Amino acid sequence: MRNLILTIVTATIAIGLLTLQSCEEDNDGGVNGGTDDVNIEWVEVEGGTFEMGCTEEQSDCDDDETPVHTVTLSSFDISKYEITNAQYAEFLNDIDCNSDGSYNDDEFGNVEYIDMNDSDCQVEYSGGQFAVESGKANHPVMLVSWYGANAFAQWAGGRLPTEAEWEFAARGGNQSQGYEYSGSDNLDEVGWYAGNSGDHTHEVGQKQPNELGIYDMSGNVWEWCHDWYDENYYSNSPENNPQGPSAGTHRVLRGGSWIVSGGYCRVAYRIRNIPVVTSSYNGFRIAQ
Repeated sequence: MRNLILTIVTATIAIGLLTLQSCEEDNDGGVNGGTDDVNIEWVEVEGGTFEMGCTEEQSDCDDDETPVHTVTLSSFDISKYEITNAQYAEFLNDIDCNSDGSYNDDEFGNVEYIDMNDSDCQVEYSGGQFAVESGKANHPVMLVSWYGANAFAQWAGGRLPTEAEWEFAARGGNQSQGYEYSGSDNLDEVGWYAGNSGDHTHEVGQKQPNELGIYDMSGNVWEWCHDWYDENYYSNSPENNPQGPSAGTHRVLRGGSWIVSGGYCRVAYRIRNIPVVTSSYNGFRIAQ
C-alpha cells in the first residue's frame, strides 16, 4: 500500500522534472514582502520534549518511523486550520501570480505554485483575478507545490513547520493523551479519510480538534513540511529543534488525506515527494 500511494502521488509529474530538482541546496526562498491582512488563527504550542516516531500506540509502522527518538522543541505557533482556498486566492492576487499558477520565485526561479489546469482545482482565474469556486472557500487548498506552500507561509509572516514541530503539534504537544491519530484513537471523530470523506475534501474545522485545539491534522489533505526527507534521518537526528537533512530530492508530507485509508493518517506516518508535485490531496498549514 505504501508503494501504491507514492505511485499515485507522483504519476502526473513529468520525468524530466525529477532531474531539475535533484539534490537542491536547502533554501527557503519565496516571494518578497508579506502581509498582515490574511486571517490566520494561531495556536500556541508550548515547547517541550517528546518521543518521536513509532511509539507504542502506533500500528503497522514503516521502517522510516524508527527508531523512536527523543526530541526537544522550543515554543512555536501553528495555524489552527489547514490553509484554505480563500486564503490562498488572496495570496495569489496580492503577489500578482501568473494566471496559470506559476510565479518567478525569488530563490527558485519560475515554478508552479498551484496547478490551475487540473480539473479538481477549486481556485479559478477570471477577469484578471483569482477567485474560489462557489461553496469551496473554506475547503483546504490543494494542488499546491512545496514551493507554493513555502511562498504563502513567508507572505503570511510565517514558515512551514518542521517535521518534528508538525508531529509534536499533531500529538497534542505537552497535553498529549497518546492517541494514534491527532486527537483520538477513533479517526472518524477527528479526520476525513477514505472511509468517510465521500472522495473529496471537506471544510476545515468540521471534526473534533486535538488536545491543543488544532483541527484536521489527521486526514483531509496531506500537509507539506519544511524538511527534506531521509528515510534514515531518525537514526542521526539531533535532539534539540531538528530541522531535517540539509539537502535532498524530496520534501516531507504528513497527516494523510481524504483519499487514503486510516493507517496513513497516524501522527507518526511519513511520506515524501519532490517539491514540484501538485495533487488533489496535498495542502499545508503554517507555523511561526
